[in-house]
Amino acid sequence: MTEKIAFIGSGNVASHMAEAAFLQGYEITDIWSRRLEHAQLLASKVKSTPTDQLQQLHTDADLYIIAVPDDYIDVVAEQLCEFLPTFATVVHTSGATSLHVLSAYFGNTGVIWPLQSLSLTKKVDFQEVPLCITSNAPTLRQQLLSLCHTLSRKVQVINEDQKQILHLAAVFANNFSNHMYTIAHDLCSEHRIDFDLLKPLINETAAKISTEEPSHMQTGPAVRNDEKSIATHLQLLSDKKSVQRLYQKISENIQTKSYENLR
Repeated sequence: MTEKIAFIGSGNVASHMAEAAFLQGYEITDIWSRRLEHAQLLASKVKSTPTDQLQQLHTDADLYIIAVPDDYIDVVAEQLCEFLPTFATVVHTSGATSLHVLSAYFGNTGVIWPLQSLSLTKKVDFQEVPLCITSNAPTLRQQLLSLCHTLSRKVQVINEDQKQILHLAAVFANNFSNHMYTIAHDLCSEHRIDFDLLKPLINETAAKISTEEPSHMQTGPAVRNDEKSIATHLQLLSDKKSVQRLYQKISENIQTKSYENLR
């Protein structure tokens, strides 16, 4: 049973998750950050103890959540094992990093991955944030399920392979699509066009995902095999070679996908 939680990290994920847990009545024993002032800021919101020293963490927490950048998870876990018992329950919050990165240091490990783009400046309803759980231990899996069901209405258990694929899919759905918005914004800005004109189109396309399969709602010159429009667009991008290549590759991929759907 989880009653006491310590957070190692004070950034976007740690902040949203710690506040959500605190609102549900969990005791947040510690907030650790490399910068004490960051730990203090979050700790003040969840009535916790701030620290920038891992050796000062309480050793009786039921769960230790490592919410730091991916490249530091292994480093932090290695340092933590010097101060925590090997039977401590330790999880991280990364979709890209394997569960097994913690196994060298602790016997009871897992992942709680919030499948959402979180930022400190934007409030979210954490109950609507999907939480993906990975654990090789059935007992811990049940413990994490019980915790996560109090934090979110959308909880899913996935295995390590599924987590890697889901993270890849999230990069396409979120990171890559946002890069497309950036390109569109740059094109509009360069030609003194109000980018807001595209927002209703963007919003409508995103809204359709809730009710339709994405491949069924594909529109545009590529899916219509409108080679004249494609050639015009490529010409307009002649001074932006990298974007031109991107446009061409995506158009070709859409055409290939459309052909597969017709077979």
